[in-house]
Amino acid sequence: MGRRLDIHFPWLYYPLKRFTYGIIGALVYTTVTLLFVGILANRLFDVSFGSNEMLPLYFANGFAVLVFCFVIARQYLLSWQELALREEKIKNELLSARYDSLKNQVNPHFLFNSLNTISSLIREDPDLAERFVKQLSIVYRYVLQTRTREAVTLAEELDMLDSFIFLQKIRYDNSLLVDIDLKEGSKSKLVLPLVLQMLMENALKHNTISSEQPLTLTINEEDDFIVVTNNLQPKNVLRNESSKVGLSNIKSRYALLTNSEVTVEKTKEAFIVKVPLLKLMKNESTDR
Repeated sequence: MGRRLDIHFPWLYYPLKRFTYGIIGALVYTTVTLLFVGILANRLFDVSFGSNEMLPLYFANGFAVLVFCFVIARQYLLSWQELALREEKIKNELLSARYDSLKNQVNPHFLFNSLNTISSLIREDPDLAERFVKQLSIVYRYVLQTRTREAVTLAEELDMLDSFIFLQKIRYDNSLLVDIDLKEGSKSKLVLPLVLQMLMENALKHNTISSEQPLTLTINEEDDFIVVTNNLQPKNVLRNESSKVGLSNIKSRYALLTNSEVTVEKTKEAFIVKVPLLKLMKNESTDR
């Protein structure tokens, strides 16, 4: 009976039904057995169901029912534990896959624009082209090195950001102004890899940048948050509901690791994003 129930109602998929039907089956089985033995005893030994001679049989039957219930309950608990462990494993695998996918969403337009810039610089200024390639390699080395890390120090992120700003300044010259004002002691705190680069890319993508309308971007600290602010001068070709993959990426990544939320504020003059500094325990590693 148990094997048939396992086939039609597996513990992992129908635990409540399997438990209920198991208990019912145990009661039916022991009751039928009691009736059969009682009838047999009555015919062979002329022992009635209410006689004292039947009491040991009743006790044995009751004990058998308890044993059946115990076995079924144990199977239920073990299957529930197995199911919980399996679901937790699947959940962790999905979260890991989702996190890795989110981390790997590097804007392909950045590489395309960088290659175009290198092509122009090689003809106009070979020395600057060489410096450009060096800084570009620093950025992509950082991308590769942080692929398996959940968090990096703010100092590491800023070192990469210096190279990224160099690349963007070659393209925009004095039309791009970046002011970074962070306390030295804060640089040992943790952030998600590429978060500042992605916020800068988001500002570059959605705003007009020219010598007449320079883009000013500031990065400072407020309580336990890094605040990235840019003056608002949206491109006419982009609508307000245009894709914000970068911000969605950042929010999703933080949601997987901390309860502190990324906040976004838009005023008439500025676009402000606040990302929390992470607090990992000393015995926790920033490596995956």
